[in-house]
Amino acid sequence: MSFLNLLKNALTKPTKNLKAKNMKWYHAIIFILILVLVLASPTFFKSIKIKNEFSNDLTNANKYIPNFSIKDNKLQTKSKKGVIYKGNLIDIAFDPENKQSSESFIDNLNSNFFGFSIKENKLLFGVNKKIEHFLPTQNPISISYNRLNTLNKVNFFEECKLLISNNLFNTIFIIILLLTTLYTLLINLLIVTFSAMLYTRLGKIDLKFREVFKLCIVAMLLPIILQAILSLFISSMPLNTLTLVLTLLIFFALVKPIQKN
Repeated sequence: MSFLNLLKNALTKPTKNLKAKNMKWYHAIIFILILVLVLASPTFFKSIKIKNEFSNDLTNANKYIPNFSIKDNKLQTKSKKGVIYKGNLIDIAFDPENKQSSESFIDNLNSNFFGFSIKENKLLFGVNKKIEHFLPTQNPISISYNRLNTLNKVNFFEECKLLISNNLFNTIFIIILLLTTLYTLLINLLIVTFSAMLYTRLGKIDLKFREVFKLCIVAMLLPIILQAILSLFISSMPLNTLTLVLTLLIFFALVKPIQKN
């Protein structure tokens, strides 16, 4: 069966697409890439506003972070009180007494992409745990003040804004988004596949693991499209769980004709 027919059936006859179990592996890879693009599309649409949100976060954080400068490789400030600004996309922590551990700093990035922590003798840059696998080094990255002797509050926020406006930053953001989406999708596919394999064993359905995996890929297309549409309007609903359940229901309907009594 051609790829276009497989795709058409996955969209119009999701429970009548049993021949997909024999599709070629390069068709399966193309299917996975389509799923990644669909799943990432809401964030792409929202990314139009992301630059403004980053800029707003930095502007608001600037109001909360005290004045500071660097002298003799140490933070100089009149304020000894720690401050953590949590924006929509960025966290910025001001920690002159090093009270917050590196682990706590990363844990606090649970809903944001990345953040900075301005400490007594170094600057930390960290990313959300979900995307730390794509960093070429440890998370957080520690930058000694002996490399930042001219750093102060004004040029810190200026450099952050320049970074966000850079095309390279946008490219890296898109790459990380796609890789993160692919990682999440593969985990979900494995969860669905193992659940489906258990069902085939209990139901005495003669299917190999690779066949179940391929069927789960095509069965996931409509649920992924639904998840992408709903995520544009709903943020509180557990859409990922809904996608897994709907994929399994489509799979159950797919294999029903070959289920032994």
